[in-house]
Amino acid sequence: AAHEFCQRRMSSSPQPHDKLAVEGSPRGGSFGSSFSRQLEMVAKKREKDNEFHLMSQIQELSRQLEAERTRIKLESGGEAGGRLIVVANRLPVTPVKNANGEWELKRSSGGLVSAFLGVRDFSITWVGW
Repeated sequence: AAHEFCQRRMSSSPQPHDKLAVEGSPRGGSFGSSFSRQLEMVAKKREKDNEFHLMSQIQELSRQLEAERTRIKLESGGEAGGRLIVVANRLPVTPVKNANGEWELKRSSGGLVSAFLGVRDFSITWVGW
């Protein structure tokens, strides 16, 4: 009997006693379209629930990140990225006399000066001669 049942279930055409296959098929009338709508509604609700869950997790991670940034900022003395002290035999500026005979400071063209131009999160103290 089990062998006969398996053969019937594996056949390509639905059996008369297989109500879900007959009524739930695209040609199954109103039950099929109603069932399809219910499945779509369940899928949309599940998608919204997943989206809500993911947004909640993102908000929690964002809160944790901000708390960690605040903790690091307080530990480093209130400065965002900390302090950097550069001791070099050159200053980041070069004194130059302008056309009026007044001294001006121009940014030096050295590689060390150029390397720190993009650094924004450090308080840099430069010691040189």
